[in-house]
Amino acid sequence: MLKREDIEKYIQDSDIDASIYIKSMRGDFEFKHKETRVMPSASLIKLPMMACIYDLAYDDRLDMEQKLKPRREQIVAGSGVIKDLHADIEYSIRDLTYLMITVSDNTAANILIDYLGMDRINDEIEKLGMKDTVLRRYMMDSAARAAGIENLTTVLDMGLFFEKLYDGDVVNYLASREMTDILKAQRFNVMDYYLPKRYKVAHKTGSLEGYEHDCGIIFSQEDDVIVCVMTSGFKNDYEGIDYIKGLAKIIVS
Repeated sequence: MLKREDIEKYIQDSDIDASIYIKSMRGDFEFKHKETRVMPSASLIKLPMMACIYDLAYDDRLDMEQKLKPRREQIVAGSGVIKDLHADIEYSIRDLTYLMITVSDNTAANILIDYLGMDRINDEIEKLGMKDTVLRRYMMDSAARAAGIENLTTVLDMGLFFEKLYDGDVVNYLASREMTDILKAQRFNVMDYYLPKRYKVAHKTGSLEGYEHDCGIIFSQEDDVIVCVMTSGFKNDYEGIDYIKGLAKIIVS
């Protein structure tokens, strides 16, 4: 597991432009490749949003069972299920958070952005120490994208988030464990696609035109490894997805 030369060869043999951060949590292995390159975050930005919700909840400033009803302008296309359900359904903040992560529900994310406010979410990002991560727009806001307004992050920031999560330092130990369990329920199989069932993965994917990402922790009896990959430079999205699948397979081989 974790052979530097195999990872380097995988990078060299591909035309995919990838940023990579890998860290063993039980050993001393660490691998970085273009780790500080700032890229559009796609749905990775939903990770610090989840942290913000739990931070407020554990500080008794937010009730996870409070119900919110989607407004028309919050309902958007792309990933998720709320857009396909009855318009009058109310959702708890807990359920919205779960949907935002496990099925990357964009409508759930927009509801929560409005509830929390972008400034509060960006304050949480700063609190987490994620120096190059910022929330600037709603999910699926094509007008904002056309104007050059983008949500941003790096694999180094994502690696920091998952290391804090692993250590129980995102809000506190109990909150970190709850968030890890949600991430283990991820429905989009990318880095875990080729992995044997003995591996458990807590992760979040991100997909945007021209970009495919996946960041998380691969758990096993041998080691627990943070793997953060952000890709671009491909002709078809599946090439970016396949790149991440293949890299994860090499990491555990």
